[in-house]
Amino acid sequence: LCYPCLWSRSQPIPPLWCTYRQLLGGKKLMSDCIFCKMIDGEIKPDIVLETDSVLAFHDSNPQAPTHVLIIPKQHIPTMNDLEPEDVRLMGDLSLAARKVAEREGVSGNFRTTINCGRDGGQVV
Repeated sequence: LCYPCLWSRSQPIPPLWCTYRQLLGGKKLMSDCIFCKMIDGEIKPDIVLETDSVLAFHDSNPQAPTHVLIIPKQHIPTMNDLEPEDVRLMGDLSLAARKVAEREGVSGNFRTTINCGRDGGQVV
């Protein structure tokens, strides 16, 4: 629980007035999020590409011959949590997909998927 704003980890993002949110550029890294642990270096994924805003790595349980996850470095729980100021980040993710495809040898013939929410296939 964060005082004085009373934000708890059960809520995906701290309130706008939260000091932690302001210090971390608007979005807080979550200590119990596996992706945040990868970004912090606590968990070492098989990295394909890393930029200032994006991390791409091989899926530990691949569902295709080439299966790479591309995630933003700021904690955004689902697509439903995107804000208008995240538009550049979404562009960074798209450009990262192209670079990853080139590095993985599937440039020109690849598919991208965004799973949003449990019913949309999002498991993390």
